Amino acid sequence: PSPVSYQVIFAGSPNWCGTIAPPLASWLYKNDLSGKILLPFYSHCGGVEADFRKDIVKLCRSCRADVLLLEVCPHPPRTLQDRLLLANDLRDVCPHCKTVLLVDEAEYPELATAVCLAKKDHIVDDFVYASVSPAYLSAMMDTL
Repeated sequence: PSPVSYQVIFAGSPNWCGTIAPPLASWLYKNDLSGKILLPFYSHCGGVEADFRKDIVKLCRSCRADVLLLEVCPHPPRTLQDRLLLANDLRDVCPHCKTVLLVDEAEYPELATAVCLAKKDHIVDDFVYASVSPAYLSAMMDTL
């Protein structure tokens, strides 16, 4: 479907031999997603471990993404360290794209504190707790 009528786009893929599934990658590259909120995610489900980080950075650059929302948890590849590396890589090639971290403050209070410090230290642009409502999350993303 055409992304024209959507402001927020969830782009999900299985681990396809260590990268994003070709049908999704093709759709993302073919469509102008400037001004859209792109929320990439993937499921591991076995297969080859690879560098999704570089694929997400490439997609953000080619789609001219404005905001990248990333879940943080203690499990690779969604650790805070993994997400900070991705934010740094993204800043190098897509300096206008904001990085926002999403963390479950109830389940991972120490991690939530570390995410808050990353924002305070200007390592990421913003963060949000998982307990917020979808309406709040959408409104917050619009302000970025």
